[in-house]
Amino acid sequence: MADARSDLAWDDFRLIKAVADERTLPAAAARLRVDHSTVFRRLREIERRLGVQLFERHRSGYAPTSAGEEVVALAARMDEEITGLTRRIAGRTVSPAGELRVTTNDSLLVHLLTPLFARFRERCKDVRLDIVLANQALNLTKRDADVAIRATDRPPQNLVGRRVATIAWALYGRAVEFPRPKDVREDALLERAWVALGDDLASLNAVKFVREHVAAERVGYRVNTVLGLAEAIGQGIGIGHLPCFIGDTRADLVRLSPLEPGMATDCGSSPIPTCATRRACGCSSTSWPRRSSSSATCSKGPRAVSRPGACHAERSAANDIAIPARLALRSFNQL
Repeated sequence: MADARSDLAWDDFRLIKAVADERTLPAAAARLRVDHSTVFRRLREIERRLGVQLFERHRSGYAPTSAGEEVVALAARMDEEITGLTRRIAGRTVSPAGELRVTTNDSLLVHLLTPLFARFRERCKDVRLDIVLANQALNLTKRDADVAIRATDRPPQNLVGRRVATIAWALYGRAVEFPRPKDVREDALLERAWVALGDDLASLNAVKFVREHVAAERVGYRVNTVLGLAEAIGQGIGIGHLPCFIGDTRADLVRLSPLEPGMATDCGSSPIPTCATRRACGCSSTSWPRRSSSSATCSKGPRAVSRPGACHAERSAANDIAIPARLALRSFNQL
């Protein structure tokens, strides 16, 4: 045989098998759903490339030569293997796999995301999570991270986000210093020592409030992490605003004010920015949809609710995290 035998494709073997099974070119053509002349032309081309005759024409039809019998036997084995493989994998669910790098901040990771990541790992054991803690925005386009989970009302314009919760904020102080927090006057609070987040988090409404309403000399401590802020309040350095999912879980802190609606922050996930992502999310703009005073919904997405007395971020059990995997994660919707 000539070296051209390496160029044979599965369609060539299918044609050879069809001619051997049907014994006539018209019948083989009908089986393959092609024209009679096409079968004739392709068969002659295959024989030319192999340098050997595969069939002899008799009154009873086409009969394979000795070389043709070898090729027909190979074609039959290939057909069985392909049919068996198709039956075995039919109905299988594509399993996500690969490495997934997620960037978020420490407060969301410790108080909200770690239990969800644990559930994610239970359900997607072949996905390797790489968590990057950073307050600054990493470059998703350059693959510094695959997904960013942030608390912000203003996601970057080049990303498409899905809001998964609304985070409520309130003012907190050390419990031993405020045994009757409901009796504390607002003007008296402005005279106390304060702690605040640093300027690198200046876009948060809690930081803006302190800058606009609290005298600079009253703010004796700044820190660039919400967890550090909670620790400072717990140690009595000053009072300050915290997300309620952090402040309400600490026995050493008490809430000194009602929920601050103007400080509520959306928590959302931003995947790799692509047109396909926009279509999958159902969002027509680069930012996640705005919330109303009572509820918020992203088209085709989970619902986040903030209402009086609900001092936490509610999460949809069916949509805890919306994450596209990085390598072999070909068919992954949402957990």
